[in-house]
Amino acid sequence: RSRNYDAGTYQFILGSDDGSRLYIDGELCLDNWGDHGYKEENCTKSLSSGTHLFRINYYENGGGARIRFQTQTISLAPPPPPPPPPPPSFSISANPSVSITIIGKEPETCASDDKNSPSIVTVTSFNGFNENVSFSVADWGGLANYLFLNGTYPNGYNFSRNPLASGYYESGSTFDLCLKSPVPRDTYLVQIKGSSSSLGDRYANVNVNVMNTDPTWKEI
Repeated sequence: RSRNYDAGTYQFILGSDDGSRLYIDGELCLDNWGDHGYKEENCTKSLSSGTHLFRINYYENGGGARIRFQTQTISLAPPPPPPPPPPPSFSISANPSVSITIIGKEPETCASDDKNSPSIVTVTSFNGFNENVSFSVADWGGLANYLFLNGTYPNGYNFSRNPLASGYYESGSTFDLCLKSPVPRDTYLVQIKGSSSSLGDRYANVNVNVMNTDPTWKEI
């Protein structure tokens, strides 16, 4: 018959009157063969976790007749260790295209409509990785000098606004792209860079379409 065992070492005891033999997975483990009164023999075997095939041969040659089979656990193998966690990593993602509409000559304007839930750039971290990550803005049209990053932790705590925002960011932290002062209406390709001292740099590109409701405004 088949029996299921946890991985470990076991002692098998077979008593019989007269002879008996024990086979486990086709191999002889215990030989108690021959004409005799009731007598016990034992064997010890390590088994892997799972199902194992047991077979007992028995015969009786007159007189009393008896057979008894017992199993005792000597030790169980410790469970396998959990797999190691994947190496730490972090990434940032960004909306591919956003618009900033400047109302007249207002000094500061942001891309997100909801200032409490900015979502232009998102920090994503894995495996509990958190550390000081610095963020910077670069572009190929001169807009970077006018931009700052504004954002919030997942719990709603706001970052301090800073042209080069840096801090102890968590998974789900988000940024908004904001202008410190008006700029000419145009579409600017902006690159956001997140830098980690241990994991290197990550990049996200955003096309920022700047519109100004004052058609007479121009840079001096």
